[in-house]
Amino acid sequence: MIRTLVYFALVAAAIAVAYLLVLVVPGQVAVEWLGWRLETSIAVAILALLVICALAAVLYYGWRLVRRAPRDFWSQHNLERRNRGYRALSHGLVAVAAGDAHEAKRWSGKAEKLLGDQPLSRLLSAQAAQLSGDSQAARDWFKKMLEAEETRFLGLRGLLMQALRDGDDAAALAYLRQAKELRPETPWVIDHLFEVAQRRGDLKTAEQATLAAARYAVWPREVAYRKRAVVLTARAERALEAGDEASARADAEEALRTVPDLVPAALVKARLEAARGKERRAASLLEKVWKSAPHPDLAQAYLDLRPKETALAQVKRIERLTAGNPTHLESRVARARAALDAELWGEARKYLQLATGEHPDRRVCYLMAEVEQRETGDRAASHDWLRRAEQADLEPLWVCDACGAASRAWSAACGNCGSFDSLAWRSPLQVAPMAEAESPLHADETATGHAVVVRAEQKRPEAAPA
Repeated sequence: MIRTLVYFALVAAAIAVAYLLVLVVPGQVAVEWLGWRLETSIAVAILALLVICALAAVLYYGWRLVRRAPRDFWSQHNLERRNRGYRALSHGLVAVAAGDAHEAKRWSGKAEKLLGDQPLSRLLSAQAAQLSGDSQAARDWFKKMLEAEETRFLGLRGLLMQALRDGDDAAALAYLRQAKELRPETPWVIDHLFEVAQRRGDLKTAEQATLAAARYAVWPREVAYRKRAVVLTARAERALEAGDEASARADAEEALRTVPDLVPAALVKARLEAARGKERRAASLLEKVWKSAPHPDLAQAYLDLRPKETALAQVKRIERLTAGNPTHLESRVARARAALDAELWGEARKYLQLATGEHPDRRVCYLMAEVEQRETGDRAASHDWLRRAEQADLEPLWVCDACGAASRAWSAACGNCGSFDSLAWRSPLQVAPMAEAESPLHADETATGHAVVVRAEQKRPEAAPA
């Protein structure tokens, strides 16, 4: 509309100029050409010139329109084809989100036909194949996605999921390393890298994952540092078994700098110090850790520093070890064991009575039965404690918080479910028939119709996980 108005304005201006020229500059124009002579007024000549210019413009526009017609036609055709392709792509992605494998595959075929080998069509084809259960086709499409920079990261994620689904941790770890190079701050990259690396025993990569998690705030800083300390402890144990004492010492020391009361790391470090003849340094370390995380293995390692000492001397040593946390259950049990070995019945009974409380665990009951038998020969009292042991809580073990499996030896990951850093030093749960339960907490009917109860472990205020 505006262009039309401009055109008419220019024509009107030309007519006005011609009219003014007739009034202001009257005269004649003569043209001779090929024997012809044409005479007219100057106004008519100007008008004729304008008409010729207009006709030339129209002819040029028409020629240009005809010349560009094929290209415009194919451009419009391709534009419409691309629009239909993107509509097919949208329908396919919706089908994938809805879990409709048949529709996803149908629309992915249309999108590929209309759009060709494009990154988004590759993505849809990969997801459609994955949804329909064609793992090989999905893997092939994800590999094609690696060729385009914009879909490379997404292709790696798809290949990773396929590898994890197939249980191929080696391939999964390779894809994760590539993904980490592209986007090291992505949470799922760090999470899977750590999980797969520690599951495969690649503790160096697992440690790198914890450092990246702390650097990019993928995990809370204390969680990342705790996991790194556990990884370093596992690596120190492995190095110690292989005879690499230097590496074991470095890893154990770094673990203790991060988590000062990590019992397994302290045991490794104390063992190394004792092997070097640094008995006092090892004893000081064990005493320090006992203050916040008492554990029977610490007491045994402390006694092993001087294995040739008499039983009475060992009593003094245990008193020195437990002086930093004398009221803890483990301190009382350790003192009672030492006193029992030295045949100090009164001392043993005193500490065991302090350890019994309302719910003594099984080991305390067994120790009391031993005291009754060895001190006074009172078989009735000894049998009474043995009967109590049958109903008592199990003695503390390394219990997995994820699956409840118990182990006498610590490990970085649960040997049953594989959960990392899930072992805590506590009494395992017990399951008993309803009729035998002394104080049931809750009951459920099983498939056979028998009621059972689960007795939770008795958590003592002074108990602390290692």
